[in-house]
Amino acid sequence: NGNNLGTVTANYFVTNSGTLRTATQGGAYMNRNIEISVQNQPTTPVSVRLFFTDAEKAALDVAVPGTNDRTDLRVTKEQSSCAAFLGTSGSTYHALSGNSVYGTDHYIQVEISSFSSFFIHKGLETLPVSITKLQATATGTTNTVNWTTATEANSSKFVIERSVNGASFIALGQVASNAVNGYSSTALNYNFVDVNPVQGKQYYRLQMVDRNGATKYSQTVTVRRGGNKLEIVDVRPNPTTGLVYFNVLGVSNNVNIAIRNLQGQTVINKNLVQANGFSVDLAPLATGMYILEAVDTKTQEKAVYKIVKQ
Repeated sequence: NGNNLGTVTANYFVTNSGTLRTATQGGAYMNRNIEISVQNQPTTPVSVRLFFTDAEKAALDVAVPGTNDRTDLRVTKEQSSCAAFLGTSGSTYHALSGNSVYGTDHYIQVEISSFSSFFIHKGLETLPVSITKLQATATGTTNTVNWTTATEANSSKFVIERSVNGASFIALGQVASNAVNGYSSTALNYNFVDVNPVQGKQYYRLQMVDRNGATKYSQTVTVRRGGNKLEIVDVRPNPTTGLVYFNVLGVSNNVNIAIRNLQGQTVINKNLVQANGFSVDLAPLATGMYILEAVDTKTQEKAVYKIVKQ
């Protein structure tokens, strides 16, 4: 269409964990991100075709309800030129301008105004909000849910839901999006106070609603009121390629975090101050299974959790 793109380089990236990935804010997408870099960014929109296998499409059809037709697919483009996961930077959402079979596989076509990394997901599972933090904390007689969005697109509101069994949820209230006209590419902080929490373990999640009424859910976070049994919860992502985030319930003081291999050797060890959440970086470790161990430094109570480094 008259654009001089200069040298064009295309790469695609897959993981070894199967045919689906899960975004940091929740939601399944294809285990394939396609990176296209150009010497000169276009001055007018360009048509791009993204190819994928029939097995990748079939896995997404099973995981996410829909018509199971190529027209149900959409594309999210990350601003980062080599984003490994959705939600790592600002993003734009694209409907299709074309699609077709390609032998026994498929391609879809979108119109874009710049090149970087492209991710394929279902249109019924739009990815309007990138959540970088979601925590639930018991303080005094209330529970507080805090979350931070890195980006929002066409966002309307957040419905806060609670469960006592992790399966059946009830809506407690809602918080309107702070994004101007539903769009934001900067971090926005939110909170909701549950003034009537229950005793014992309880689970919270967000229903994210866009301005067209479409919805999707965040991951679930856990908090406990009463009792002091030490427990590691909300471990994500697992498997991980680097940072893994988690929470420890029942901590009376500071906590010692250790990562041990299956031979019992300690490969990471650190003392952390009691907080609403913890993280540890497994990037330097070899691939394989490890044991995450948390020990309350006051009571010496211990909890363990299996994690996988990819």
